[in-house]
Amino acid sequence: MVTLKLWTQVLGYLSPTDRLRVRAVCKNFRDLVDGSGLWRTGPLH
Repeated sequence: MVTLKLWTQVLGYLSPTDRLRVRAVCKNFRDLVDGSGLWRTGPLH
């Protein structure tokens, strides 16, 4: 099982457009993208 921390790191490499696409896949991904702080901090690399 993929952990929340790993998902956050993976999503941090995506562009804002791709994050929106991932967000549209399902409620779990929407909650992850919205709640992970990615929009405030930008890429996590």
